[in-house]
Amino acid sequence: MIRLGDSFYAGNNRNSLEHLSIVISHANPEGLVLTVNITQMYAADPFQDKSCILRRGCHKNITKDSVVKYARPFAFEAKKLATLIDCDIYLPGERFTAKQVIEIQDGARKSEALPPWAEAYFPYF
Repeated sequence: MIRLGDSFYAGNNRNSLEHLSIVISHANPEGLVLTVNITQMYAADPFQDKSCILRRGCHKNITKDSVVKYARPFAFEAKKLATLIDCDIYLPGERFTAKQVIEIQDGARKSEALPPWAEAYFPYF
């Protein structure tokens, strides 16, 4: 069962371990959850969205200062995502705390990079 704050790596090889994704919404009536990707922060990059910065060590799977990449969220069928993780097609990460999820959700609300379609998930935060 997929829950708010679950994290995963989309793939099951070493290359997929570069980008952690996190479930930031409860399932909507269609059974879809919103996920966002975590990527390394480049302080000198003026174009990188810094609506939510995750510092190295704030979470077991955050090994570098990172940002949430709101520009490319993904809506997954919760049941399908659970199957992908259960079948080792996607690798599970450590669950994020409620406080961390709220910080990431708040970043989504203020990010200018988040596509308009993803705002439909705000009621499910």
